[in-house]
Amino acid sequence: MNRLQTALLVFFGFSGALYAQAPLKDLATEIDAKRIALESATGNGASSGNAVEGYLVNQNSEEVHIDISLLRPLFMRNRGLGQNMVATRVLLAGGRYFSEDKRSFISLKPKERTPVEFVAYCVDFEKDNPTRTDSFSLETSPASLDHVMKAIIDYSRQNPLTEITAAAQAAIWLADGISIEKIRTKFNVSPSDEILARSFTK
Repeated sequence: MNRLQTALLVFFGFSGALYAQAPLKDLATEIDAKRIALESATGNGASSGNAVEGYLVNQNSEEVHIDISLLRPLFMRNRGLGQNMVATRVLLAGGRYFSEDKRSFISLKPKERTPVEFVAYCVDFEKDNPTRTDSFSLETSPASLDHVMKAIIDYSRQNPLTEITAAAQAAIWLADGISIEKIRTKFNVSPSDEILARSFTK
């Protein structure tokens, strides 16, 4: 083991011990309370998955640890012509996060602007995927999304290592009355994805 490897091991060992003592916060709750602010959120051309990039600013005077899995989705209204998005997870830029004792979270230092990305899904089937020219503002999620998003979030929290991107995206469009045949014209949905998607809409 070289000096760099030893230094990294010591650093992550100490940071992990400190993080274990800190309670995890829910991002939507912290934003509502104005303790964290979302700045300059934009699309990146994807319809779902790690599809929204932006910055979070921790308004607190101390470091905050945010659960990567949101208890409540964030509805992101597109200020341009592309799709609106709904986010269920938050990660550091590059998809990074901390994990310890079955907890997965990101850490936001006080008063700093931290680059993040969101696991999010397109809401409007007929619109184009949001690109970096599309920016978002946060709004109250439409009631029509409540049931399917709760099912998606609950399943994701119980099965954090299961890949559900295609199933979750299909479920949101199915719940909006789009047929699976039409969904498959623009999005790859396997038979197993369809089964899971339909379970989210029940």
